[in-house]
Amino acid sequence: MKVAINKPGNFIRKFKNPIKVKGLNNLNKIGIKLVAISLALIIPIILLGTISYKQASEAVTTVAENSTIQTMKQSEKYLSVLIDNIESISMQIFTNADVQKYYSMEAEINAYELITARGNVDKFLSGIYMANKYIADIVIVANNSKTYTTSGYSNYQLTLDSIIGTANLKEIIDAGGKAFWLGSHPEIDNKRTNYTSMKYPMSLVRPIKNLSTGELLAMLYIDIKSDIIKNLLEEIQLGNNSEIHLISPDNQDVYHIFSEENSNDTHDVNIHEQDFFQSIRNGEEVSGSFIHGYKGKDHLITFYKIGKTGFIILGVVPLSELYSQTRRIAVFTTVLVIIAVLFSIVLGSITALSMNKSINSIIKSITKAASGDLTEIPQTKRRDEFGVLTKSIAYMIQNMSNLIKQTMIISNRVKEYAITVSDTSQQVSAVSQEVSRAIQEISEGAASQANDAEQSVLYMSNLAEGINNVYESATVIDDVSKKALDLTQVGLVSVEDLNKKAGETTAIINTIISDIQALDSNSKIIGKIVKVIDEIADQTNLLALNAAIEAARAGDAGRGFAVVAGEVRKLAEQSLNATREIGEIIASNQEQTSKVYQRAIASQDILNSQNEAVENTVATFNNIASHMQLLHEKLEDILARITQIGEEKDLSLQSIQNISAVSEETAASTEEITASTQEQLSSIEQLAANAYELGQEAQKLSDEINKFKIL
Repeated sequence: MKVAINKPGNFIRKFKNPIKVKGLNNLNKIGIKLVAISLALIIPIILLGTISYKQASEAVTTVAENSTIQTMKQSEKYLSVLIDNIESISMQIFTNADVQKYYSMEAEINAYELITARGNVDKFLSGIYMANKYIADIVIVANNSKTYTTSGYSNYQLTLDSIIGTANLKEIIDAGGKAFWLGSHPEIDNKRTNYTSMKYPMSLVRPIKNLSTGELLAMLYIDIKSDIIKNLLEEIQLGNNSEIHLISPDNQDVYHIFSEENSNDTHDVNIHEQDFFQSIRNGEEVSGSFIHGYKGKDHLITFYKIGKTGFIILGVVPLSELYSQTRRIAVFTTVLVIIAVLFSIVLGSITALSMNKSINSIIKSITKAASGDLTEIPQTKRRDEFGVLTKSIAYMIQNMSNLIKQTMIISNRVKEYAITVSDTSQQVSAVSQEVSRAIQEISEGAASQANDAEQSVLYMSNLAEGINNVYESATVIDDVSKKALDLTQVGLVSVEDLNKKAGETTAIINTIISDIQALDSNSKIIGKIVKVIDEIADQTNLLALNAAIEAARAGDAGRGFAVVAGEVRKLAEQSLNATREIGEIIASNQEQTSKVYQRAIASQDILNSQNEAVENTVATFNNIASHMQLLHEKLEDILARITQIGEEKDLSLQSIQNISAVSEETAASTEEITASTQEQLSSIEQLAANAYELGQEAQKLSDEINKFKIL
């Protein structure tokens, strides 16, 4: 038989043309990708800055709206108090007897009486004027030279008939005696002969009518000092370049502008002519805020209506001033993004250059290794994945070098072994003769061994039947133990549930005891309060008796008081009787509470005993469950071992049968081996020839390996 051997002569020659590496400059794309990834990571920073700026702007707007409305609300409260005082003063003037008398007098009456009445009116009005520092002027316009003012301006031309036809006064007079608030009253200002300029931001107007006949006697005007309103508006701080306005029902605007120049002369827009103000005036909202364009910019508009006077406090704040602080977030985010972009570009470039250096070193080593030069080993100081890759390639080249060395050694040994095989083949030929005689003796022993194996099969069959019976009995016991374990688990769950319910009952009893104790304490407190009421009733009864005695002494003048004293005494006696009944009820409640408390304490002791019994039961069930679990585990272990014995029994039986069959086959095979031995002798001769050829091929392999350069 001839053995074929593959010739590896061209194996190494395939690697004489190394792989050409193209496009190393494309490694720069790694840097671009790294920079792109870094720039992508900056997007969350931009989103964070944008969201932060938006939320901060919304928060600033909300805080500004709330704080402005709260400030306006405080100002509205102050103005409401001021308005109530002025209306109260106007009502005092309206109902004052001297005012009613003076303005009801006819012109033909005695001059002395007129002068006296006017003096009383002047004294009364001057006292009001001097007592209220916030009043700028009190004017009463009437006919017959009865017009009066506390400011001292000349008003001889000012009469009731001269102003009664104006539009504002018609509405005021038709409304009865109701007070109206206005921002101006040109009907009297224009008729003062020496009037030049008298500033008043608010003025109350009310008709004075005869209390008996309802006849219109005069018109009352009470002006508020402008400093009061000016100081109030200046205290409402809304920020730089903001405006605060107090607008009257007749669209008179008193305002203050908060600016760095602190000047109020720049207000050149009639705010009451703005469309948003008309919406505020006509709307039903008492206060509110919104963003609207004003003077070419967006402003936060807030307003608050002062009661039913028609006056409106209006705040105007530029959004640019509100958002001045939040702009810092935008600037900071922009600077941070620019720094992050520059940092990403620099870091990506440095990383790409470092990666490029490592990759070039790896490619250089691999290229030389592909051409058979294993002397170039890549080196690196990196500790990242590229460092691991470089070290792995260096380890691979070293292993290849070691493999070539080992192959050279093995090649030399193959040549030596080929010679040895040739010599050994001749020796094997002689030994084969001896093997043929030994095979004949083995054939005789195999026949005897086959008889013994058949007897062993019979014995193993009997043993297998006994093992099967034991396995069936153990299976029945395991099923019974499983059912017992399941029943034990069900009982344990029930007892644990009972233990939980007992604990809940104990907690409820403890709560009831606490409530009973609190009820008993409250009953004692109520008893003390009832005792105090009883003492008060006794004192009230005594005082009523004394009052009755004093009323009797007073005679007819004290008769009504005597009736009241009698009723008070009856109420005191009824209170006394009621407190006594309450005391009896509280005593009964305390007695019942004490009994319930004692019973609850007894129930608590019983429940504690019950809890102990339940806990003992739980422990017993747990003990039973653990033992049943142990029994179940042991039975399963027995079943597993019996199963293993059955399997080993089957294997033993099969092995004995195999031995019997093999013994028979061995006897037959020995005869065939004898014939094969002769053929083997011829094969050994062929083996010697092949060994010589193997030595020749090993020499060629050694020549090819020598082409590699190794360390």
